[in-house]
Amino acid sequence: MATRRRQEKARAEAAALAAAFAHPLRLEILQRLLSGPCCVGDVVCECGAEQPTISRNLGLLLEAGLVTKEADGKRRVYTIAQRDRVLHVLGALGLEPEAG
Repeated sequence: MATRRRQEKARAEAAALAAAFAHPLRLEILQRLLSGPCCVGDVVCECGAEQPTISRNLGLLLEAGLVTKEADGKRRVYTIAQRDRVLHVLGALGLEPEAG
């Protein structure tokens, strides 16, 4: 029974991680963050989406553990947390990091 619960937990975690990658804007944000840390405003300028949309999607990536957030005065700076994993998944999807 313990093994089954571990497997169920692992599948649930994998599904949550897959869901974090399952949106074009989140993929674009991850590609951008691979070139270095940035704040929400930078992502808004580069991705062209509205600030609330960017913030919501960064929040989902944060919950999935793919990015981290640090305070820099009034700004919140986001960084890739699991660089190897992100590179692996983006590569498997045929996507490359954006040029910095």
